Amino acid sequence: VLRGFDRQCVDHLVRHMSQLEDLNLRIGVQPVALVESVGPGFRPADVPRPIRVTFSDKTSEVFDTVLYATGRAPCTPELDLSRAFTAPRRVSMGPHGHVR
Repeated sequence: VLRGFDRQCVDHLVRHMSQLEDLNLRIGVQPVALVESVGPGFRPADVPRPIRVTFSDKTSEVFDTVLYATGRAPCTPELDLSRAFTAPRRVSMGPHGHVR
């Protein structure tokens, strides 16, 4: 959950999310395959089919909804971090705007 983020913040978030009844939070595994279930019977086009997710630990489960986030683009240009600190405490930026 939220790799690269502040561990204290992540731990707090995981504790609260784990208490939600309809949320299956998988920690320590990665999804390696997502396959839309195809079964018998008519299903309207606007009704999504269940999705079988296979994880890195070789287990799999079927879900109605899967949220899989791969990252986000940094919005650091709007922050003008070059003005945030004076030398020698300047913010170091990567080539794509990520804070180092």
